[in-house]
Amino acid sequence: MTDKMSSKERLAAIRDGRQPDRLPIRLMFNSAAGVLCNMSFKEAFSSAVNYASCQIAAYRRYGCDGVNASYSMHGIGMALGAEIVRPENGNFFISKYPIQSIGELSVLNLDKVKLENDALAWQAMEVIDILKKELGDEVGIGISFPGPATGVVSLIGMENFLKWMVKYPDVMNELLQFTTDAVKIISKPFLEKEVGIGLSDPAASGMILGAKRYQDYIFPYTKKIFEWWKAQGQKARGYHVCGNTTKILESMAQTGSTSLSIDNMVSLKTAKEKVGYLLPISGNIDPVQVIKDGTEQQMTIAIKKAYEDAGDSPKGFTLSPGCGIPVNTSREQMDLFVKTAKKYAEIYR
Repeated sequence: MTDKMSSKERLAAIRDGRQPDRLPIRLMFNSAAGVLCNMSFKEAFSSAVNYASCQIAAYRRYGCDGVNASYSMHGIGMALGAEIVRPENGNFFISKYPIQSIGELSVLNLDKVKLENDALAWQAMEVIDILKKELGDEVGIGISFPGPATGVVSLIGMENFLKWMVKYPDVMNELLQFTTDAVKIISKPFLEKEVGIGLSDPAASGMILGAKRYQDYIFPYTKKIFEWWKAQGQKARGYHVCGNTTKILESMAQTGSTSLSIDNMVSLKTAKEKVGYLLPISGNIDPVQVIKDGTEQQMTIAIKKAYEDAGDSPKGFTLSPGCGIPVNTSREQMDLFVKTAKKYAEIYR
């Protein structure tokens, strides 16, 4: 698994039309990275030093094309007082949302998400500083923020999110505008760090909302964020929506993002045909059935198919999981995935 180029050298070669040692590979391993440092999920996320150490360990072991700081998908809700349960080895989840009814919108306060008041943002900033010091010459560093829909869910919960969208559309638009403004405030200090910025919006999935509600409610606010980032001079603007986004791919590509991350429920061949001529795409190996639980043969089949379907995507293709690698994925499975991925990333370069 020894690379002949650093990640930055590899991406520069691709940009300049030179042959790289292999095509890029992203891991989306934030939840699983603790296993490389013998840390539980809770321990890995407990401090900037611990989290950065896991990212550094993963890069040193795998040479992955990108490391990341973390701002939780629950982050906006947490900043406004959501109560969180933190299992030792499982993803954190919200046990009580800040807003229980439409009569409680007075809790909306953008001052809560300013850097000086937001503990998660402070920790993420510390992680960025550590990663830039240790790896800045070798690999790109990024951070993702919750998209507008996911931000609203962290405030009111999924049940109210779906219900209020139908019963109280004006309230929903007020909430979506709040989370849009919140993401701008949270992300602004990070723009100055010259790192890659992205939106991840699992609650915007076509499986949950459908194409029309995505277009009517989520698209306008997502576009506001990406256009604002662009106006601030941010060049790298990634976008990921979980689940089957086949019917909203064209809309996603029109938000102002500069790359799309494709879930494993979407055909890469279809994604290439629909939006590959507009922007780079990445994806989309099943993180559970293939990466966490798959055999070497299953990984080989999935990875070869990904390259066959999208390796020639006009604006570029990066192999990655379709979503985050699960918390309890073993080190051996991660090793096997990267070993197999690198083999075919070199073959298809």
